Amino acid sequence: MIDREQAEQLATVWARRDSLRLGHECRPVVTEFDLGYVITSTVSTQVRTLPGDLPTTVVDKETGEVSTWPRVPPDVVEQLFRRSRPTGPPVPRTVDPASQLLREIRRLPTPTTAAHLTIEGRIFTAHGVKGDVELHHHPLVRAYLDELPDGHLVRGGDRHAELVVVSDVLYEYDQRRAAEGIAPMDTGDAKDLLGSARIEVFRVRETADPNGGPADRPCDSCINFLVHFNLLPWSDRGWTAPWHPEPAADPEPGRFPPEVAQALVAAGWRPHFGDEVVAMSAIRDVGAVRGSSHEHSVFPSVAATLTAFPSLVGARLGPGEQVWISRFDLRPRQVAHTADTLADFAAVIGVRLFPIGTENQHSIIVVDEQGRIFALDQAGEWFLGADIDGALTTLLLGRAPARVRDDGTW
Repeated sequence: MIDREQAEQLATVWARRDSLRLGHECRPVVTEFDLGYVITSTVSTQVRTLPGDLPTTVVDKETGEVSTWPRVPPDVVEQLFRRSRPTGPPVPRTVDPASQLLREIRRLPTPTTAAHLTIEGRIFTAHGVKGDVELHHHPLVRAYLDELPDGHLVRGGDRHAELVVVSDVLYEYDQRRAAEGIAPMDTGDAKDLLGSARIEVFRVRETADPNGGPADRPCDSCINFLVHFNLLPWSDRGWTAPWHPEPAADPEPGRFPPEVAQALVAAGWRPHFGDEVVAMSAIRDVGAVRGSSHEHSVFPSVAATLTAFPSLVGARLGPGEQVWISRFDLRPRQVAHTADTLADFAAVIGVRLFPIGTENQHSIIVVDEQGRIFALDQAGEWFLGADIDGALTTLLLGRAPARVRDDGTW
């Protein structure tokens, strides 16, 4: 249930984002009716806006569902919404829409992923699930997850938009079957249904980030999931074939477990007197990239971390001890457009952050003022290690990191 105060808070947040996006002051307007709230942003009559710049949004009071409408008078939007609103028993949802929506009052959505699944002319949409939110996956999705061996799911993979949207679609079609007196779908039925569907995955990033938009492909465990449910071809499993580097001489014996040291050497770990120069160049370039509201902070642990590992290109892939081992790069320039996102998370944990790498643009790997390493992705924020050595060991052995809770603890 969304109340008037929450609707006004959301409108204020959205108007602020519109102001930053358009470069003009936008003022929120909330019109309440019995089923929800019509929310718009307005600008001065002297400001010229283009169609689509300031959409009209309706928030359903009961469910928290958000829908977008043409920029027409609120009473017209109300009529359109009333006619289109589903009647009858509500369809079960994987995630409570209201809980995800209300998170936007206090947190930025970035980085996240949006998954669009088109089936029989209708587009179903889901986003990654962050924060202290419960999941209620469809039984077929839950069974798939329960049957996965240890180490075959990326951290937080059950919270990924790709799984949520499939789960929601299966709930929708099971409800239709129930209305016709037909038993719920089994896996074969689900594969037949989804075989004609199309899934698209989009990265949601800061406005100027070139990595935002259509994703090259989903994460590794999502690829395997989508292949299983007939949404991607079997050939796509080639992206997730395990790969481990050959044994190599350890530059600093005893510092890392052998498997970790081998992977780091294959990724480019070769301590050199010029590493500090490489690190400082990257720090300078990233520090010059500003966000809409914030700029990157530089502190001593940034130079120390990047001097130790100025450039790594991931060299291990496959099942880990507890979670899937994904390829990652420590190359700060790849995640330079993240100042606002990091400032948002920094306010939660109370320390400044600097970006140092990514897992194929599915995450942002960061270091804080104490040298601790975190990852931010569509499933939330994760504590990888008390220092870079601990974080690299966590990533390369596939150990499950602790998720950062909404109160900033883990």
